[in-house]
Amino acid sequence: MPGIGIDENTAIIVEGAKFKVIGSGAVYLVDGGDVPHSNIAEAAADQALSI
Repeated sequence: MPGIGIDENTAIIVEGAKFKVIGSGAVYLVDGGDVPHSNIAEAAADQALSI
């Protein structure tokens, strides 16, 4: 399942199968389909996700 991370002061405008980034930050696309390990099961709300 893909994931999207969007920085503060940033947005995406979705247009069909494409999107445009607006604002002052960045957008990160993550495809975790082939990830062999992550700490998502052990991570606390204030802890970084490790993939």
